[in-house]
Amino acid sequence: MANRFINIQIVSGIIVALAFNIVVMPRTVILGAVADMPLVVTIWIALTSTPRTAIIFGFLMGLLVGFARPAELGWSSVLLALVAYGIAALKDRLVMESMWLRIAGLFAAALIYRLLYFALARYGLLETNSAFVMITTLLSAVYTTVLGIIVFGFIKHRRMIRDLFQ
Repeated sequence: MANRFINIQIVSGIIVALAFNIVVMPRTVILGAVADMPLVVTIWIALTSTPRTAIIFGFLMGLLVGFARPAELGWSSVLLALVAYGIAALKDRLVMESMWLRIAGLFAAALIYRLLYFALARYGLLETNSAFVMITTLLSAVYTTVLGIIVFGFIKHRRMIRDLFQ
């Protein structure tokens, strides 16, 4: 029964993250920074499951994000899989039960993900406009972390929120 709940959680996480990323996020760009909902959900799955599940989830999530944006097909799946594995392996070495440690991990993962994305997928931009890339990376990491705080808080207190509406 617990395995079935985890599968439902994973599938619903994919659907919500993709819908949010395709519909809402293009309309909520702040100073060129974009929050990355698939990254937030991938980090949550990496924090709550095994490294193997995190890699598979990150790769599939990145593949689906790549299908939504065909110019980035492949890069997002590899980067999400690498970041998911890194967070899952770090979670196994550290005790990341504290919400503050999870948020710090999300911020670090968002920074690394953005920098690797600019370095690998848009390498010409990194050489010519490095100040722009650094500012956009930092703003996007902060924006993604704020979105992650909201999502992590919602997931942590979902039973209490559900009880409010019954």
